[in-house]
Amino acid sequence: MKKIKHLLGLIAIVVSFNNAHTQSLIHYWNFNDNATIPNLLSPNVSLVSGAAIIHNAGGISEIDNSGGTGQDFDVNNFNARNGDPAGTHLRFNDPIGGELEFALPTTGYTNIVVSFATRRSGSGAGVQYWSYTVDGSNYTVFDSIFPSSAGPEFKTLHFAGVEDVPDNANFKLRVAFAEGTGGTGGNNRFDNFTVDGDATSELVHYWNFNDISTYQDHITPSFTLGGAQLDTLQFPGGSSLLAHENGTNSDLDMNLNARNGDSAGTHLRFNNPVFGALIFTLPTTGKENIVVKYASVRSGSGAHQQFVEYTTDGINYVLYDTMFPEEGTNQQLFVVDLRDEVSVNDNPDFKIKITFGQGGGGLAGNNRIDNFTLESIAPDLTGAVTGVSVSPKEILLVVGDDETIVATVSPVDAIDPSVMWSSSDATIAAVDSTGNVVAIGEGTAMIYATTNDGGFVDSASVMVVEPSELELIYYWHFNTFNPAEDVTEIDSDYSLLFNVTGKFTYTLTPDTGVINERDIDRYSSGSLLNAQMGEASGSAARVRNPSVNRSLVFDVPTDGIANLVFTLTVQRSNNGMQTNTVDYSVDGVNFISTGLINNVQDVLDSEVWQIHSYDFTSIAEANDNPDFKIRITWTDANASNNSGNNRYDNITLMGDASNVSVPRIAVANPVSVYPNPNSGFITVGTINNRPVQYVSIIDVHGRIVLESTETSLNLTALNNGVYFVMTMVDGVTYKQKIVVNQ
Repeated sequence: MKKIKHLLGLIAIVVSFNNAHTQSLIHYWNFNDNATIPNLLSPNVSLVSGAAIIHNAGGISEIDNSGGTGQDFDVNNFNARNGDPAGTHLRFNDPIGGELEFALPTTGYTNIVVSFATRRSGSGAGVQYWSYTVDGSNYTVFDSIFPSSAGPEFKTLHFAGVEDVPDNANFKLRVAFAEGTGGTGGNNRFDNFTVDGDATSELVHYWNFNDISTYQDHITPSFTLGGAQLDTLQFPGGSSLLAHENGTNSDLDMNLNARNGDSAGTHLRFNNPVFGALIFTLPTTGKENIVVKYASVRSGSGAHQQFVEYTTDGINYVLYDTMFPEEGTNQQLFVVDLRDEVSVNDNPDFKIKITFGQGGGGLAGNNRIDNFTLESIAPDLTGAVTGVSVSPKEILLVVGDDETIVATVSPVDAIDPSVMWSSSDATIAAVDSTGNVVAIGEGTAMIYATTNDGGFVDSASVMVVEPSELELIYYWHFNTFNPAEDVTEIDSDYSLLFNVTGKFTYTLTPDTGVINERDIDRYSSGSLLNAQMGEASGSAARVRNPSVNRSLVFDVPTDGIANLVFTLTVQRSNNGMQTNTVDYSVDGVNFISTGLINNVQDVLDSEVWQIHSYDFTSIAEANDNPDFKIRITWTDANASNNSGNNRYDNITLMGDASNVSVPRIAVANPVSVYPNPNSGFITVGTINNRPVQYVSIIDVHGRIVLESTETSLNLTALNNGVYFVMTMVDGVTYKQKIVVNQ
């Protein structure tokens, strides 16, 4: 089946048959060894050969290994793996003009997720432009990150659904830098950089040919699940010979198809191959969907034809294809894809034979082979939810480009997000339209897949995995906020819980003596920063001066909720308040800041939107607390001004809601935008063909670059890069991120 190129509908699901699903840690740098720069840049874990970090010089940028402890990276140790302690990190000095390039081969893996912690110094670059390549040289803009100077933040780049990123030896990321709200010097810092993914296959047999101590060592598999062996065959009159004492030449240093992080080493050299053969015994007992791969080159007078045959009875061979190795250093990867040959599955007698013909080569010389593998490829049942019927409970899935199947879930109410799933053990991962993992229930269920014509496809036990990120508990986006006069109270636009509404109040201390003070009104230009649920950059709440002795108090009950993170987007006028001071109350009356790191954060240059985040995850008293409140106060000189204001937008409280016992409100995005990435043309679709009222295209600076009431859009006039598609359906605006790559 072909790979999914885009996500449609409510949620996307990934089904893993027959075994439980956990993503593999493919590459990992903890940067804890800063003895030298090479040590600092060496990966701590790498399952695929070729991972590296390179500094592309520009300006006066440099990687600095002389320090790198502290800077609050040890407070949370975001994204550390394998129980690693907080240590040093990667510091990139004077980053503007320079780049960091991350070589991240994904051979054998899909659903790629890149994560790391980052921050900047006060004068460090305020923008990180991240781009990716699938051919190793041509880059596509993917996302922009705005690192904080207040402390490290956890960042994630999701590549699920991005074409050609999976199973790609040439996948790389590159980050460039711009001043933004930061400075032109200073530094940007990174820690605990990881690449996770789903294995696309199970390695069954493997030869890396790196041990040439003896003939037997050379032909013994480096890894096997049992029964694999290699034999050479010399036909009458031939003089072919396996040379185990050689094979260290550099022409195979590219190390194509290496596994388990194996380095380039020796390889198999078959001298005078014409009239000879290599026979690989490769039992596939208990395995299916078989694919064989190997790398090969030839010498100038070596055989130019490799006849690849296979047998299912151990005796009679069938020709699969003829391979033509190039002369010299042009190493090639040859693939023998036998997934459609069911007789190869679960077969103890399966073998591959490679015989050699002169072709455009010679009758002597040699053929060289390296990194020979046999894999069992995972079934391709990765699709996107395009509809949910109420009775019976069914999920319609798109598989590949065209095929549609119907997946019926048991018990019948299992697709209701508020109902616990039950039964058995395998996995299903749910992601929203932006690629973020979301919770749609807990437990396990059985899924049965049938084609539209009633034919049975397969069945699997599935389990909804717990979210890797916190859920949205309360959210103020202010896009419907338009009061006739100033107000002092605003309810949350969204609450996770039914019959529970968050609220914040602009308080006034009775003895201030302020007359005719202003309160809160609408500010017409909001922000996309920290936007949730597809909301546009609509309006914001404008908190007026004088604000001294006043405060914003957020009444946010956390019944059943833990691990809280409070985030807001803020902008000030020239005379607006220059600091936000945050504290909290666990009894609803008395406010404290105990345990709250970075609770005083500066509101930087005027008329610039920025994000402030406050981490309550270490404050146990904030969890499961009906009296929990958060307060913002202002104590800087500007707070006493009779003019000036701060504008607030996209205020969120996130948390772990896995123990919530009351019903939740389910949020679904009915809009799909495809293809993504695109070459300048996109289509906007909706569940059940709901009418689209309008579509706007917005750039990363929040500027509208195109508006239309059509659902087929021509974007060829736009520059390549990241944009946001804002679609209004039934009076609600939904947001999707797209990449234009013409």
